[in-house]
Amino acid sequence: MKAAAGPGAVYMAGGIDVVNRMKSGFPVTDLIHLGRIAGLDGIEEFDDGLRLGALVTHDRMATSPLVLARLPALAQTWPDVANIRIRCKATIGGNIIVGDPAYDFALAALAADARLHFLAADGSTRIVSATQPGGGLPDGLLTAIGMRSGSALRLIFDRSLRPIVTLVLGLDIDKGRVRDVRYRLLPVFSELLKPDAAMAALNAIDRRAARNRPIFFMFPPGSVPAKTSVARYY
Repeated sequence: MKAAAGPGAVYMAGGIDVVNRMKSGFPVTDLIHLGRIAGLDGIEEFDDGLRLGALVTHDRMATSPLVLARLPALAQTWPDVANIRIRCKATIGGNIIVGDPAYDFALAALAADARLHFLAADGSTRIVSATQPGGGLPDGLLTAIGMRSGSALRLIFDRSLRPIVTLVLGLDIDKGRVRDVRYRLLPVFSELLKPDAAMAALNAIDRRAARNRPIFFMFPPGSVPAKTSVARYY
């Protein structure tokens, strides 16, 4: 449908970014509203984690019993994200597709090595990692985001320095030990810059040093606050 409508057609979910871009003069000829497509706003358990529909709003994610049980860091952090109007309208899928480095869920997906599910025009499904090299997303409709649960993944957010910087840390846990580390330290009002060769080498050293350490050595109980109180700017 989108391809048939032409280059000026856009998908619309919550509409927050679409409306803002139209106000700025972004040319839109057709709006394809996704709100009535069944199944895109669901939250369900699968394997060792959760599958979040692309149309799940920030408020629904923050208040979901499943998210609280399986990914408590998201449920504890998200009541401080944005304001109530944005939380009830904006979708987590929109956060990823827009590609704005200031958007919290996009950072969380990167740190969690989330799996992004896309529906292609021919009806096939393509699943890619949020951390895939190049940062490009495949053509098609984002339908869901898969994230592992708290038993295999620990997410830590530090939003206390916003609006200057946001930190999200993702730890892969296996039998109480850290197996891999991903982090995003991002200036909120700038594009994410790729590290130069020297910084990339330091990052690799940090990742090797963190692997296989018992998690309680790295983060003693109570050493990381569950929530921080910071305003959102989108």
